Amino acid sequence: MPAETVFAAVSTSNSVLGSVTNWWQSLNRGWKATLIGLAIVLGFIVVPL
Repeated sequence: MPAETVFAAVSTSNSVLGSVTNWWQSLNRGWKATLIGLAIVLGFIVVPL
């Protein structure tokens, strides 16, 4: 396997890993906001009924 291929594979997996990590951190930070948002949306759906 050429070194360029290995390097490309490593950098790709690193960027994917970084994206997943960023997503996971923002998810952990945002879960309360998400729950509040869901509660508000559910409130708007349920109240008119």
